[in-house]
Amino acid sequence: MVGFYTTLRFLGNLYCILTKVSSSVFYQYAYLLMTLVFLIIWLFIYLKREDLRYGLLFAGVIVGFLSLVTAYLFWTVDWWQPPTFTNTRVGLEDFILGFTNGGIAVSLYDFIFNKRVVRTSNKHDLGGFIILILFATSISALFYFLHLTSFWACTISLGLVGTLLTLLKPSLFINSLVNSVLMVVLIVPFYWVANMLFPFAVEEIYKFKTLSHTLLTGIPIEELIFYFLFGFVAPISYKYWKGVEYI
Repeated sequence: MVGFYTTLRFLGNLYCILTKVSSSVFYQYAYLLMTLVFLIIWLFIYLKREDLRYGLLFAGVIVGFLSLVTAYLFWTVDWWQPPTFTNTRVGLEDFILGFTNGGIAVSLYDFIFNKRVVRTSNKHDLGGFIILILFATSISALFYFLHLTSFWACTISLGLVGTLLTLLKPSLFINSLVNSVLMVVLIVPFYWVANMLFPFAVEEIYKFKTLSHTLLTGIPIEELIFYFLFGFVAPISYKYWKGVEYI
């Protein structure tokens, strides 16, 4: 009888150990798994709308590489530190997240409402790259010289760029504003699912010592604000650079 209980206790302890190991391994790949969900959405739009493919690829590559740089210089300092499968500060997941988010952000409104654009200029506007440089200069100055948190540096910089682009392209304001709402609507269920699969991920990943620790339905408010602003700036920046207007 004693042997039976000893064996049962051993099996119970073994199960707990294996469960913890399994959870740990699963958690390490959580960021990668979640970014792949965005990749599925990106692919769906890519396959359904041939006219949006250039934007999906172009914006995806640009934002993908920017995501690696910003994650290393800003986000992982005081915003968040998700686990990468390579156990490095930044990883493939950051590129996938930027690639998919960038492509989706410049295409979501057009895809949902079946909108088409027409070229109004035969040249790409170099002002688009100047806007990018302005954002990079602004966020760097606010973060490294004025010592604001990366969230506030990013928020102010996106707000500045968004205001400037609205003045330059007022005809795209409403479309971009609707797109920003769509981006928030898109990521809300994404976070809900992630929170169900990884209940403690938000507390472990986000650096709440420098964030507000305000959660809306389990989502850090900073993420909602970021996606709203990014969802506004990305499409208007891309269309301004490309020289297009809605039909």
